[in-house]
Amino acid sequence: MDPALLAGLRRRLDEAEPGACDAVVLAAAGTRDAAARGSVGRVAAALGAALNLPTRVSYASAAPPDAGAAVTRLRAAGARRVAVAAYFLAPGLFHDAVTASARAAGAIAVASPLTDAPDLVDLILRRTTPT
Repeated sequence: MDPALLAGLRRRLDEAEPGACDAVVLAAAGTRDAAARGSVGRVAAALGAALNLPTRVSYASAAPPDAGAAVTRLRAAGARRVAVAAYFLAPGLFHDAVTASARAAGAIAVASPLTDAPDLVDLILRRTTPT
């Protein structure tokens, strides 16, 4: 996983909840493709390791669990301040659904999509600029 992507996710989490959280849900769009879900799982594992926090994956569609279920599981395991990292490029229907579901389950914050996070912009420029 590119460190810039991880930095962008952390940046958005910090913007959403500058205080301490004790667990994180990585919310992605969702897919039925097992390899793609594995990729999301690797990003969640890297984010959890970087934050030194328990981290779960959730999906807005096509695969369980949804964000609310992931928040509920973390809270049942003892987490009290669960934040959601949005693994989305832009706001819209999926981010809205994740926000509603996570908030209903007691999440303290839901990060904004990556959109124009400087870390993501740098990543895109690096990958699209000829060397």
